[in-house]
Amino acid sequence: GARETVDNPRSRRRKRSRAPAPPWQVAVVGVLAAAAGIGVAAAGTAPTGWGPADIVWSVALGAVATVAGSRARRWCVVVCAALAAVTANGWWFLVGLAALAVAVVAATGERRNRVLGAASVALASQALVRIDTWESLPRGTSAVVAGIALGVVIFSGWRNSSRRWRGLTARAGLATLAVAVVLSAVFGVGALLGYPSVREGVSLAEEGIDVAQVDERQAARQFRAATAELDTGVRWLANPLVNAARVVPFVGPQQRAAAVATLTARDLAATAANGAALVERDGLRPADGRVNLAEVRALAEPLGDTVGALESARVSLAGLGSPWLVPPVADRLGALEDSVADALGPTRLALQGAQGTPGMLGGAGDRRWLVLIPTPAETRFGGGFVGHWAVLEATNGEIELVDDGSAGALNAAAASRGGEPRLDDDYRSRYAAYNPERFFQNTLASPDFPTGAAIAASFYAAATGTQVQGVLSLDPFALGQLVELAGGVDVPTAGRSFSGADFGEYLVTAFYEVDDDTQDEIISEAIEGVVDGLTDGALPGPGALAEAMGTVAGEGRVQFWSPDPAEEAFFVALGIDGALPANTGQDFVFVALANAAPSKIDTYVARDVDYDVVVDPDTGDYTARLKIGLTNNATTDLPGVVIGNALDLPPATAVFTLSLFTPATTDSLTVDGTVEPVAAQSEGGWQVWSVPVEIPVGERTELVFNLSGVVEPGEYRLQWWPQPMVIAPELSLALDSTQGRAKVPDAVRRGPAPLRFITEMLPDGSVSGSGP
Repeated sequence: GARETVDNPRSRRRKRSRAPAPPWQVAVVGVLAAAAGIGVAAAGTAPTGWGPADIVWSVALGAVATVAGSRARRWCVVVCAALAAVTANGWWFLVGLAALAVAVVAATGERRNRVLGAASVALASQALVRIDTWESLPRGTSAVVAGIALGVVIFSGWRNSSRRWRGLTARAGLATLAVAVVLSAVFGVGALLGYPSVREGVSLAEEGIDVAQVDERQAARQFRAATAELDTGVRWLANPLVNAARVVPFVGPQQRAAAVATLTARDLAATAANGAALVERDGLRPADGRVNLAEVRALAEPLGDTVGALESARVSLAGLGSPWLVPPVADRLGALEDSVADALGPTRLALQGAQGTPGMLGGAGDRRWLVLIPTPAETRFGGGFVGHWAVLEATNGEIELVDDGSAGALNAAAASRGGEPRLDDDYRSRYAAYNPERFFQNTLASPDFPTGAAIAASFYAAATGTQVQGVLSLDPFALGQLVELAGGVDVPTAGRSFSGADFGEYLVTAFYEVDDDTQDEIISEAIEGVVDGLTDGALPGPGALAEAMGTVAGEGRVQFWSPDPAEEAFFVALGIDGALPANTGQDFVFVALANAAPSKIDTYVARDVDYDVVVDPDTGDYTARLKIGLTNNATTDLPGVVIGNALDLPPATAVFTLSLFTPATTDSLTVDGTVEPVAAQSEGGWQVWSVPVEIPVGERTELVFNLSGVVEPGEYRLQWWPQPMVIAPELSLALDSTQGRAKVPDAVRRGPAPLRFITEMLPDGSVSGSGP
């Protein structure tokens, strides 16, 4: 009998899925594919890092995925759209959600709807290619998610295509893959052969940077050698054959980063070699007591070239960033960017110096500089008692000591001439007890050096009738550093020679065992020896000179002021302007002492500071506990000028006015556990809380300020400001967040801390810090 034939439902579905689509559906899918391709390209995806190739690959990805979506299994389209909705950022979430809605509608229908499938994938692709990189996950995770989502659809669509189309697309794909493999292999060979030269070139350049501080001639040789090695690397990594790999997704960004970074490093090394060769020229060193200002001016051009090269390098390197970079390449690229950024600031500063130094050294007319020698053995808020001064005259690069003397001599001269320095009313009110208009030694009463320097210059003019065009402050330890740079000095009146740091120690100890006239002679002989030594051609190069003075400058022991705005800006950039920082809405701590005996006992007083802060990053509200310990280590057998006082107190009693500069309010103050009143003033935009302190010999006094305030919310920043002292203060700093405990790194948190630093606590509770 007749056999009943039963159709296989699976076969029937497969036949229906491969049935030719009506022309209108083909047209609509084509329009959707074109739109999707343009949209993906507009997203700025950079799988190769080369613009034209990126556009081609992006358009192809969007179009192919959309066409595949019209044929793919419906569950594949739903998965793709769901991933887009879950991972999309911002308002692209709505696009992903729309793609999911369309995919669900298509999935619930009785038959596959090619237009709906294509529309869902076209929408999903726009959201997927705009996923931001997730910081908590490895680099490239977002690209992998997008690749998986679209890859599933493309594979399913390919499987559901006709045998003819599968064959054509497979052959085209294999051919593209073969070309990509060959180009990648060529890049791999170039990288393998060029890497040793790049590694050696970078190593030589780093050695050149290190040695540049002490030996510019050797640095120039290192940079030239680095240039040669990196040039070899460029030939391997940037030749036309290797450059062809830029059209290959994923490989392209690696090749571009390697080639551009090597080219950048080569150009920087060549520029550095030219600059170092000029810096090491003997003409930059004093000869016959004169600095060759023409040679200094000649530095401006190569330094300008170096600044330009660094700025160009920064722009080039910034354009290489890509989520497609593998970690080793990304890390090396980041390190190079950091190196360029680190070098840019000092190089700009060097350019400022080359442009401004000739004027400061009398290249545009004679310049007179007033030199102050304050001593931290008798503190003032701005450093110390100015017992001695000198005047240097610079004429076309030649520096000469033209005058020097004691503070007492200037006081007498000013009184006899009836002159008086200019003081504003606020300054006169705050520092009336120091009478800076009558006593030159107290001109640094304020911690703001530009204010004190201007008063000192005005005082000198009132006393002598001679104007100075700048002021320089060198405390004993900075002066000792200059003694070392000068090769040591002979001081006959002291009966000995000094080599460097020993002179600074001498000035705050044994110096006070001789009478005032002898002290003046010792200082005069030392200053004359330093000036002679520093101008006889024995100075090291600029790099070594900056390194030698860097520590004392960071401690606030070297300060410059000029009435010329451009020169003052240079001092600000160097960090030697000594200006009290402006209130920028963040936390600030400056604990300052001023001797009130008077005596020279401060040499023997140690200070330790503990600052504990609890801050709410959301509101900026904070409370703090500032504990200051002062220990009097003097002995009663020291000279009377050191341990005496004019207050009828026992010998060796340390007497101070302690002032705290802060934006916060003092809620309470205790001194050795007893609540004490505190005087409130203001200066430079800061609250100034002051209290008198007496510390008997051999004892320790502890002051505790309980503070409260508010800073800019979202990020807590603390700036610690130092006061140069004989004994460097110890600082302990802890930060508490309402979101969790956080501490400053140990390198900054504990130990001698005379240097200025800024530390910050970010909203996540983490803490970072930076030095001066």
